[in-house]
Amino acid sequence: MILGIGIDILSIHRLESVIRRRGARSLARRICSPTELDSFPLSNLKDQVRFLATRWTLKEAAYKSLPPNLQHGITWSTFNIIHHPTGSPLLAFQDSEKTEHLSPRGVGAAFLCSLSHDADVCVGVVIAQSGMT
Repeated sequence: MILGIGIDILSIHRLESVIRRRGARSLARRICSPTELDSFPLSNLKDQVRFLATRWTLKEAAYKSLPPNLQHGITWSTFNIIHHPTGSPLLAFQDSEKTEHLSPRGVGAAFLCSLSHDADVCVGVVIAQSGMT
């Protein structure tokens, strides 16, 4: 059963401006899970912007895909984004605690996601499904 659909769109130029003012590492610590921080590119600004833009949009879309009664306690670092060997993004909870938080309610959320970035825009779409753990 579909719990909800979330979408987010981000201006890559705007995010780059924020990174130039506040620092890429600072923003990464705010929005990335510990696992994602291990993969964060340290030197190339273009790679840092792309890395953070994809995570920002998918995590915002994931949060929006959850019904309001399931959003409590969800933070940026709750979600972990990795990439399938084919390049497609995979989104899951960082730890099983959040999955267990939802499961007693009979939910057990799983996520389907899609990501696109072109020119100055990054778009993420997430569908939250129940009954799948």
